Amino acid sequence: MDGDDKPRPKVVGSATEGALILMLRGGKWETDYQAVRDMTFSASRDMQFPFNSTKKRSTVIIVDYEGKPKMVVKGASEVIFEDCTHFVDTDGETKPLDDGKRAEINGLINAMAGRALRTLALAHRSWDNVNDLPPDYRTNPPDSQEVSQD
Repeated sequence: MDGDDKPRPKVVGSATEGALILMLRGGKWETDYQAVRDMTFSASRDMQFPFNSTKKRSTVIIVDYEGKPKMVVKGASEVIFEDCTHFVDTDGETKPLDDGKRAEINGLINAMAGRALRTLALAHRSWDNVNDLPPDYRTNPPDSQEVSQD
């Protein structure tokens, strides 16, 4: 073998989840998913909602060390994207999602779908404290426009 050839890791479970974990481990991110999860997720405090085929997403709500809840949603790009109001640009700045940017991103999603490529989107939202979440957030995550927002 030449160069950097390494055996392909074996993914056990969901191929999509495995691909995301492998993406974190490689390239410029070099992130240990399990270490981050161990540091941030508490089963007694935080909520994890598995993939919902109706909403086409899965959701996690984590309360950070300051007591501020943060929600992270992963799912079908075209569905998640409909609920977004802002995006993070390549410099890491949060900007409003105007019609032009929305059309540009939809064009990319459609172009990949036209090549039989499956795309995923990640979105997040934060609150100042747990009391700002809907009262039923432990059973019904506020992860779509179907849920009344501020």
